[in-house]
Order: sequence, then structure tokens, then C-alpha cells
Amino acid sequence: MRPLEYLLLFQCIILGLAVGDLARSLHRLLTAGARVKWDWLAPLAALMILVKIANHWWRWYGLEAIAGELTFGLFLAVLAATLLLYLISADVLPDEVPTGPIDLREHYRSVSRRLWILFVANGAFVIVINAWASIHVEGSRFPLFSADNLIPPAALSLLVIRARWWHAALLLALSGYYVAQFLGRTLAG
Repeated sequence: MRPLEYLLLFQCIILGLAVGDLARSLHRLLTAGARVKWDWLAPLAALMILVKIANHWWRWYGLEAIAGELTFGLFLAVLAATLLLYLISADVLPDEVPTGPIDLREHYRSVSRRLWILFVANGAFVIVINAWASIHVEGSRFPLFSADNLIPPAALSLLVIRARWWHAALLLALSGYYVAQFLGRTLAG
């Protein structure tokens, strides 16, 4: 087994659990039917995190050189970033469907602070991993002007700015960013 396959296997288990949690939570909401008071921010956040999970896996598939040079310390950073994706996916939609009504607007409001703190932490780990890869594997300097470096400050703004339109705009922008990074690309290159 090549180093990348070894790394991806472990990541795929965690990422698969994250996608499974999203699917299970959505299924519970759909099964609850009329008891759900739908609001668009929680499902939009769920869609964004699903795209981010796919982006995370797709990005690592193309990093064969990095996997071979990965130190245990950096592997722990990759593991932390992956576990944070799981925690974000577990927060974004309600886990349990009570017997009474389910208000998705209230759910998003109640979890958004924790959700965005986890998202900032994930973004910080991604910056560290990207910097290490740039310096140690590619032989270049820290990627100061990378769009990935803008994600933690953007997520921090969601902790400060409570306006729903801002949350919607940033969720759409993040979803678009994660899709655009690999749109039209194949795993072969």
C-alpha cells in the first residue's frame, strides 16, 4: 500500500462518517415531514460542508508527493482537520427529531457559534498543512496570497456579524469556492 492510499483510507473512514451523519440527519428531517419548520440557512450550511468534505478528499487524492513526506506531527494536523470536518457536519443539522416541532432557524442560531469556531479551527489547520507542503515538499515559501488563507477570517466574521443575509452570502461564496477549485478536473489530473 502506497503512503497516499494509507492516508486516504483513514481519512475516508472519518469523512464517510461525516457524510453519513449529514445524510442521516437529513433523512430524519424529511421523515418528520410537516413537523419541520424549514429555514434555508441550516440546509445551505449542510450543503456547503458536504462540498467542503468532497473538496478535502479530492485535494488529498492529488497529493502523492506530500503523503510520502508527511511527518507524524503533520499527520496529526491532517487528522485534526479531518475530525473537525466531522464535528462540523455533526453540528449543522439536528441529530434527533423530537416528537414536537423542529425549527431549523432556531437550530442554526443555536449551533452557529460552535459551528463557525470549529470552521475557523479547521481553516487554521488547513493553512498550517498548506504552508508545510509549500515549504517542505514544493520548496517554495509560505503561500501568503492563497484563497484558503481568507477562509478563517471569513468564518470569524460569521461569529461577529449575526445578519442572516451575511451568513447566506458567505455560505454561498464558500460553496462556490469549494466547487470551483476542482470543477471539471478528473482524479487523473
